[in-house]
Amino acid sequence: MQKLLLMMITTLCGYAHLEAATPDRLLSLRCEYRINPLGVEAANPRLSWVMEAGDESGTTERGIKQTAYQVFVASTLVLLGKDEGDLWDSGLIKSDASVQVKYSGHPLASHQKVFWKVRVHTSDGIEVESDVGNWTMGFLSAEDWSARWIGSAVKDKGLPVFRKKFVVDEEIRNALVHVSGLGHYELFLNGEKVGNQFLAPAWSVYEKTVYYNTFDLSQLLKHGENEFRIMLGKGFYNTEGDRYMKKVIKGRGRLMAILEAHLDYADGRKEVVRTDESWDVASGPITHSGILGGSDFDSRIAEPAKWMNAVEVESAAQLRAAESPAMEKMEALVPVGDPDEPEPGVFVYDFGQNLSAIPSIQVRGEKGAVLRLTPAEQRHGQADRTNNGKGRVNQAGIGSPNYYEYTLNGSGQERWQPQFAYTGFQYLELTGAVPAGYPNPNNLPVLEVIQSVHVRSSARPVGSFSCSNPLWVKIDEIIDRAVRSNLGHVLTDCPTREKLGWLEVSYLMGPALSRRYDLSRLYAKITRDIRDSQGADGAIYTVAPSFPDFSGIDWPPPHGGLHYTPEWGAAGVVVPWQLYRWYGDKAILRENFLAMKAFVDYMKNTSEDLVPKPGLGDWFDYGHGKNLGPSRFTPAKLTAMATFYRCTDIVAKSAEVLGEKDDSENYQNLADDIRSKFNQTYYLGNGQYHNKKSPQTANAMALVTGLCEPENEEAVLDAILADLEKRHYQQTAGDIGFHYLVEALSRNGRHDVLQKVLNRRDKGSYGFFVDKGWTSLPEAWDATTRSSMNHLMLGHIQQWFYYDLLGIQQADDSVGYKHIVIKPAFESEVEWVKGHYDSIYGRISVAWSKKNGACSLNVTIPANTKATIYLPVKNGASVRESGKPAEQAEGVTFLAMEKGGAAIQIGSGKYAFVFKLNQ
Repeated sequence: MQKLLLMMITTLCGYAHLEAATPDRLLSLRCEYRINPLGVEAANPRLSWVMEAGDESGTTERGIKQTAYQVFVASTLVLLGKDEGDLWDSGLIKSDASVQVKYSGHPLASHQKVFWKVRVHTSDGIEVESDVGNWTMGFLSAEDWSARWIGSAVKDKGLPVFRKKFVVDEEIRNALVHVSGLGHYELFLNGEKVGNQFLAPAWSVYEKTVYYNTFDLSQLLKHGENEFRIMLGKGFYNTEGDRYMKKVIKGRGRLMAILEAHLDYADGRKEVVRTDESWDVASGPITHSGILGGSDFDSRIAEPAKWMNAVEVESAAQLRAAESPAMEKMEALVPVGDPDEPEPGVFVYDFGQNLSAIPSIQVRGEKGAVLRLTPAEQRHGQADRTNNGKGRVNQAGIGSPNYYEYTLNGSGQERWQPQFAYTGFQYLELTGAVPAGYPNPNNLPVLEVIQSVHVRSSARPVGSFSCSNPLWVKIDEIIDRAVRSNLGHVLTDCPTREKLGWLEVSYLMGPALSRRYDLSRLYAKITRDIRDSQGADGAIYTVAPSFPDFSGIDWPPPHGGLHYTPEWGAAGVVVPWQLYRWYGDKAILRENFLAMKAFVDYMKNTSEDLVPKPGLGDWFDYGHGKNLGPSRFTPAKLTAMATFYRCTDIVAKSAEVLGEKDDSENYQNLADDIRSKFNQTYYLGNGQYHNKKSPQTANAMALVTGLCEPENEEAVLDAILADLEKRHYQQTAGDIGFHYLVEALSRNGRHDVLQKVLNRRDKGSYGFFVDKGWTSLPEAWDATTRSSMNHLMLGHIQQWFYYDLLGIQQADDSVGYKHIVIKPAFESEVEWVKGHYDSIYGRISVAWSKKNGACSLNVTIPANTKATIYLPVKNGASVRESGKPAEQAEGVTFLAMEKGGAAIQIGSGKYAFVFKLNQ
């Protein structure tokens, strides 16, 4: 059968959805992780493509590798069509590199649009060429901006709105606009919102970095008069006068906007529309906008009556092109059934799901009437820790006052969604109006439609998981819902009362999150937040961007820790290393290397005999009947020192990758010293590291980080197992420790023990959350309703679902999943598991099942990679692939019989193995 090469070019972070493609084509070229991106600031952008090999029947060919490539980059489509790369012709390069390929052509200019394609040679002698891609540059230098920041000369109740009229008198060839606002903005052209962004720009350390967005206006401009309008919101940038705000959060920045539009006419003329004093400003209809407390909108003044001249203002921050996926409005939920009326005139809607969201309403009523919507995660009247309340909404865990008010203009059918505020909720309480169809003796406004519109980062999904155990599927769902609700401009702790980027979750939950969502750009942005927030002495604090000021707050006892805790600051070291491992992104290591070193140096300089300054420790570790907070079972100095070692080891490895030989040696020596001191200080000699009646966190951290001496590993693991058995498989590990506990058990093949932890349904378990009706992951193991009910910090079991139950891993010496490891936990109790992960090289899919000891394993491995598969058999000759003995199958090579089974190597393609478990 004639072979065809079907290729799909995908993001560096891996979105390859390997469906049928057009033969002999390369599709969806990506530049800097995006398809046809606007506003690229990298002077030498990185290009990528992913191959899928197949024949006419769609069967994936085996062992396909790229042997050479040629990239063409041109200033026009005409030149590109002639294979004339006037900007860059790489020439034929013999290489299998298909990701992180750096543009190396002529220098590019701000706002320049370029076109590109790639030609690839493969190991089976086929040459294929891509479709055309493009990218458009942003500002390569701050001096290239000609626009000025503008603001209002007066403070009015309504947030400012700016406008500018301009005329388009000829045919437009190309039109770009670059725009930002502080704290947030929405841009309108001729009355229509431009772009899908919600809460743009992304949160940042505003005194250092402000992000701008770029949009293509070519199809939006009309001949004749056009009008820009910019509405501003406050966000974290300005919290002055907010009705609810954590005491430590302070923002007093002046609201301002900046816009620069470049219009290229077909006759060659160029025109720039920019913000300056010629713009108008007015007080707008948003009369209150708080990042935590809700928003008020007076539709009677939607069109301002009085305009005045804007004034030019200053901002010291550096404008940067947006680098993380925008927050956007996602699915809209409708109420589950009719609203309850727990008190006369009070109506409560249940949307069936706790999500980060905004309300969306359609209403009719008299001019000046005001309705209020109050969000909540729970309701009064519920049983203990159970989501079954039937009373009014209870804002415990959310913080109050937090509500949305809408003032009607009386024009008939009115629609409204808050623009610059969101929160987390399952319930909305309505007052000041009645639902359609309900008695209305007081002639109140009638609410005709109400929805909960989910808002989150538009980071693309890259993975899936399912299995035969309904409880495990439900657990995965509630964790994922918490993840989605907290994927924002940062990885928030909760979408409600704080919305802060507490840093420990980013790297401890990172392995799980990266299997479900593309984190390449969001996490790169988080590393910038960390660097911008880092102290001059190298300290990395608990939160980035550093919106709260915890300095001077000596809480909680005994070590404080809200301001600085090593286990939180470690994100500044671990996250860049994770990005390198997941996506092969060496540039992220280089960009963060000095900050990584500075943090390790800070821990060393503030340590006592290599024991670093401690903080919160294993936050929210769990024991029945105990208060939640700082660690109770594990010394905070121990977890701090284990984290110190992990960070130092990563800096040594990063230095080696970057070719920094001296740093590699110096930090490796420091890591060795920490390791020796850690064991001298904390190992008790009986299989336990120092603990307070539960060794789960202490021992697990020692095992996973490599601190434990090899001769002690078995005893240290046995101590964890004994403690779990004694507690009837109740975990005590908390926010920090549970990640390490899951990994310690899975690395050592104790999937049976993890299953016992996972299958519990009493208080302190995932099953308890499910059975008590919570629709996302609570903050606390005991589901106390005083805490958030939508928190992802305890969701680490997802890592086991993807890495072990599904079995998609990566070889220790691999980056970007170039060398894949498939090692499913066949011994687990489930009958089947299926799922996938879209790596930077393409989709890796696994589906396995077993019945009466007979197992099947179907895998797909992307082109340009290889995989090692581990099968739990005693005799490799018993394995069959696609109906043949495996040793006779195309592309299958036996490597060795190892403890626990056979190691088999395969190249790209689809494979179907069958075998008998442990035979």
